Amino acid sequence: MRHWWNGSEAAQRRDIYLRTDGRRWEVESREGGEGGRSARRTYATEDEAQRVLREWLGTTVDWRDIPTEPHDPPTEPRDPPTEPHDPPT
Repeated sequence: MRHWWNGSEAAQRRDIYLRTDGRRWEVESREGGEGGRSARRTYATEDEAQRVLREWLGTTVDWRDIPTEPHDPPTEPRDPPTEPHDPPT
């Protein structure tokens, strides 16, 4: 699992997660912290999930890559999006 955070607290907080079970990939966008609204999208391939992840992260926020395991180094999403996908509103 990968986790990015926009650095804001409370209502302005936004977290984006990238997860896999080894077969499917999931991208989740959560607004407002743990109790906030959440939207999840599931994809068959990592490439599809990475495209959506890159779009949801965008370029206007200084996202912080939060390692979820001690051995997980911070990473950047690989590919820029090629198709528009709307994050939750």
